[in-house]
Amino acid sequence: MRRIPTLMPSSPAEKFLDDFRAETWIRSEQHNLSLESSCAEIEKQLQLIPIPNESFLAAHRIAEISKDQCVWEVLGQYVWYSAGTVSLILNEFLNVVASIEIRTSARHIQHASDLLLLLESVAHNTFTFQFFLNSEIPRILLTELQSAPRRRLPHDVIVSLLSVFNCLLTRKICEIHSMLIRNGILDAVNFIIEREGQDYGTLIVSLSILCNISSCTELERMNTPNIDYVQPVCKGLDKALMHIRET
Repeated sequence: MRRIPTLMPSSPAEKFLDDFRAETWIRSEQHNLSLESSCAEIEKQLQLIPIPNESFLAAHRIAEISKDQCVWEVLGQYVWYSAGTVSLILNEFLNVVASIEIRTSARHIQHASDLLLLLESVAHNTFTFQFFLNSEIPRILLTELQSAPRRRLPHDVIVSLLSVFNCLLTRKICEIHSMLIRNGILDAVNFIIEREGQDYGTLIVSLSILCNISSCTELERMNTPNIDYVQPVCKGLDKALMHIRET
């Protein structure tokens, strides 16, 4: 451990600043060690995801570690650049969702949500979100989202699906918004609000998506008449307000 250089303080104020700097440095060192340890644990758990009997605990362990904001900021890179992991996570999610339709259990619901959180981390990360966007993952997840109310997927899974798209829309990038609108994100969200709006978590994330789309001022400047987002957004907000009044 490096020695913290100190000078003989000439006043109480300087002593306070000296102590504060020393404490800040120690905390920074401890935080760096903690982050390094967490990232090493993530790498270890990612290697376990392909193993059937280990996948559930591995995904859940990573989800727990990622509650640390600093870990969350780098998680997407670990997931994306871990060879083949993204495809495995997506396929595992699709398999779990298929089993949820037949037999709902808390374990399956938790696993589906944890897997979606790993995919969301890729969408969130500054260095990987464009790769995520250019892949087939958004289209596949949007298909799952569009059919979620009809298939009666649990609220936790629907919220996790919505969160992935909300993460992308938070960036306020016009191309992302227009791509998702063209592919039916607004119809899917409005259908979910209509069918599942009584669930508070579902309603909150759905409202966030609508607000993110409506606040993307670049969309107003687009001369693309076939992108109609104003009416669907207003329709969704009206339905959401109706649910709020009923609660």
